[in-house]
Amino acid sequence: REEYMLFSEPVSSIYSVLWKNRSDHFNWTSYEDLAGRKIGASYYHYGAGFLEAGRSGMFELDMVATESPEITHFRKLKAGKVDMFICELSVGLYIRQAHRPEFDTIDYCDKGIGPTRFFSFALSKKYFADHGYDPELFMELFNRELLQFAAEGRRKQIFDSYFMSIALDENGRVILKEQE
Repeated sequence: REEYMLFSEPVSSIYSVLWKNRSDHFNWTSYEDLAGRKIGASYYHYGAGFLEAGRSGMFELDMVATESPEITHFRKLKAGKVDMFICELSVGLYIRQAHRPEFDTIDYCDKGIGPTRFFSFALSKKYFADHGYDPELFMELFNRELLQFAAEGRRKQIFDSYFMSIALDENGRVILKEQE
């Protein structure tokens, strides 16, 4: 992709976790610990072999394909139809807050599924070249503005308003540290 695109500094990141009932004191360190559990999932790529582990029979997968799969997962957990479900941390925090008090009894496990995945703005080199513009200069200016926006705390305000649990450094930049 880098042959055709330029990528900005990270704009945001995602971190998938397992959600469970707060009263369930179960915790896990490896997929083997999930044996005997029924886990809700959607047709996303979670990284680190999660779906492959479920499909191999290590644990039971309950796949959901609806317009709002995350809300479906919350409701299935609450109804006792699954033991846990996988959902991106910030998405789950936002849904739990938006559906208070319905989902107040649901919490997440600290251990993530796979590493933190970072998202950047992608810019087509060809588009800029075709229009007589310098893509490297544009990306340099974009990154400068992004870092200024972050340093002023404005990105954090947006993240906080949507309960986005994204690690930021003292300058408001997304921390590029892989989760274990």
